[in-house]
Amino acid sequence: MSQWVQQSEIPAAWVSLDSQDNDLYQFWSYIIAAFDSKTPSFATAMDPYLSALKTGAVEPLLAAMIHEFSIRGE
Repeated sequence: MSQWVQQSEIPAAWVSLDSQDNDLYQFWSYIIAAFDSKTPSFATAMDPYLSALKTGAVEPLLAAMIHEFSIRGE
């Protein structure tokens, strides 16, 4: 996968997880940080929705992520 990404012009990010990452907030923090590395200010836009994860609400975050990708054309 790594070789393909390097040869491709498609922006990509990698997230490695282990058994200690079994926390909803931590998982999505890693995913958002990975996207932010390729899309500046993505994490800032997701911060209010990431905070809502502490209550277990995943849907608002996913909807916001989809919206961000659609307006950024990614």
